[in-house]
Amino acid sequence: MMGGTLVSQHEIEERLALNTQQLMIYAQELRDTYWRERQRSAELEQALERERRYGQALKEAQAELSATLARLRMAASGVVTALAMALEQRDPYTEGHSQRVATYCLWMGQELKLESAELESVAYAAKAHDIGKIGIPDSLLRKPGKLTESEWALMRQHPARSASIVEQLEFVPKASLNSIRQHHERLDGSGYPVGISGDAICLGARMIAVADAFDAMTTHRPYNSIRTPLQAFQELRDSAPAQYDSRVLEAFEIGWRRHSGVPLT
Repeated sequence: MMGGTLVSQHEIEERLALNTQQLMIYAQELRDTYWRERQRSAELEQALERERRYGQALKEAQAELSATLARLRMAASGVVTALAMALEQRDPYTEGHSQRVATYCLWMGQELKLESAELESVAYAAKAHDIGKIGIPDSLLRKPGKLTESEWALMRQHPARSASIVEQLEFVPKASLNSIRQHHERLDGSGYPVGISGDAICLGARMIAVADAFDAMTTHRPYNSIRTPLQAFQELRDSAPAQYDSRVLEAFEIGWRRHSGVPLT
């Protein structure tokens, strides 16, 4: 009897059978859901594995690309160094000049807290800044007296020629090319080849200008007498800020005291 109503055994069995059937359907649906979710999980795991493998392959490809670019940069740097050495062999007065200028620029850059990429760019430019002189006759490079106007016009072309030569090499930073082109420009606009001034001159060019002038003063040249480092720094200070960047010059003097081993006395 259920709720005051007598239920037959047959009805009870029918209801039990219906409930059982519904439970079986529900159980089947649960099983189907379980296997669908399991399949989705497996597919997700496969996708993650593919992503992991792709990520690893991408990392390996990026590492190989970086290594290739580094080798190309080294090759380009080697070409520039070889050209600079060939030029310096023509003129014994400038032997080692480009490497010294690059070293001085690195000292300045360290004191100025430049990033590694900036240091690399300016050092590259320093090594290459004079290679445009390859096309200038030895008689001009070694001339002890004053250049004529036509000779001086030819000499003033070497920054642009240097940049043009280096520009043919792949993977040369644009900043290096600007530093090469502008390294004879002066803050007051009195430089060459264009005559730009002030902030229009990039930092790398300002650094090379100081290092280049200092090395010219402190090494034997046919057109001037050699100065001591102390005298050279004083001459550069006298010319700043009209021609040379005072902040760069100060950084160079600190770097010189820190690294050169030569006291300024």
